[in-house]
Amino acid sequence: MPAISDPHGPGELLVKFSAEASRQQREQVLEALARQHQELRGRSGVTLLRLKEHLEPQRALFHLQQLEATVEWAEPNYLVKRSASKVTPITPDDPYFSQQWALAHAGKKGTVMGSDIGALAGWARTIGSRNTIIAVIDTGIELTHPDLKRNLWANQAEQAGEAG
Repeated sequence: MPAISDPHGPGELLVKFSAEASRQQREQVLEALARQHQELRGRSGVTLLRLKEHLEPQRALFHLQQLEATVEWAEPNYLVKRSASKVTPITPDDPYFSQQWALAHAGKKGTVMGSDIGALAGWARTIGSRNTIIAVIDTGIELTHPDLKRNLWANQAEQAGEAG
């Protein structure tokens, strides 16, 4: 049984039960190992187990890995830290940027502080890629707009009538 070396929540494991596992099988695992458990938010189906005090995480992990019909995977609740990288602010060259209050308004008259989408903070991290495709769901766009006309993409397969 290899030791768990990376930083992790003490006495915590993440478990993804298999789709075929019955409710009874899941409950047996939880009753045997967990003093507390909670299903994580979202659709992942992952459960956080806080192990009973007398259980060593390595042994519990080994036990879970033997339950192939019940457990899809199990691992320590590894701690993840965001790297402290320095970000450089981006200043848009759009002459109308200041009029687009939803991007960054800092509480301008008639707006609520913090209700913008934080575009400047996002652009400080990345300005995207030409490989990223964004769909605009709207009544239409101005195809000749200087900011858009060189950046429009069309699905050639869809235009050729091919099924996707």
